[in-house]
Amino acid sequence: MSCSKISTIEAPISVRWKIPKQKLLNESKKEEWRIKSEEFSVKEISGVSYHVGIDSFFSQNYNGKCVFLTLVLKMENELKMNVNYKLCVPTANYNGTSSEFKNEKEHFCTTFIGKIDELFDPTRNFIVNDSMIITMEAIITVQMNLSRSVVLDHKLIVSTESSVFNQMIKSRLQESKENKVTITDFDYEIVETAMKFCYGINDEKFYNVENGIKLLQFSDKYDITDLKTSMETFLTNKISQMNICKITNASILANSVKLREICFEYLLNCLKISNAVADLNLLDKDFAFELMKASFSRCIL
Repeated sequence: MSCSKISTIEAPISVRWKIPKQKLLNESKKEEWRIKSEEFSVKEISGVSYHVGIDSFFSQNYNGKCVFLTLVLKMENELKMNVNYKLCVPTANYNGTSSEFKNEKEHFCTTFIGKIDELFDPTRNFIVNDSMIITMEAIITVQMNLSRSVVLDHKLIVSTESSVFNQMIKSRLQESKENKVTITDFDYEIVETAMKFCYGINDEKFYNVENGIKLLQFSDKYDITDLKTSMETFLTNKISQMNICKITNASILANSVKLREICFEYLLNCLKISNAVADLNLLDKDFAFELMKASFSRCIL
């Protein structure tokens, strides 16, 4: 039996949309019509996009041709998503009624703002200075179920970021059939942070040298190139005389040629200017021997 942990990602989104009165008049001649904004991506949650719209159609609930504001969220793969939203026409005087419905790939948020004749009533102020202003503010909350031994089944995102996961998912291994990938050698927090990274979220509060090293190792094992590059940069900026040997060994274990070379140059300079470093006895022996030979060589820059 494996334990699980719920990881929550929150992302704010907002839109202010100006629609010309003439465009609304042209559309209003139709029995049913829809105008929608351009599509936007949610930067914090990879694979999620959204647009805002205004729709008009006959509604039995309101016994007439009605107007609704809509927020439509599209998902490349199914997510456990909650949306706290507000759709409104800030200039207008009306009592809106909101509702939601969703399927595997879309989440719809709607707000009823009135009958079609009310839309063009100058006393209602839906249209001011020949334009209608629609605003949308929302907080999207996505819950991801992670465990030490199981990565959630967001196949598209994970397989895009990791060639190893992609191969596992494409293969006919038992892992793929069960819609999960088993991880036994990294703890919850490392898996969670790596998965958040795949969704475009940098959990910088979690970053320190110890966790950076673990994430570097995770990125190497599961071939997550962008995460590896990010951790190489992070650890490079954290190098000091106290941790250089630890970071050097990590660069070797994670096959990070770039970070290894930076560590090599740092230690070679310490040798030349007689700067002490901590944990020198723990330094990889082959690396230490290479460093010693280099210290007896002429350096040409």
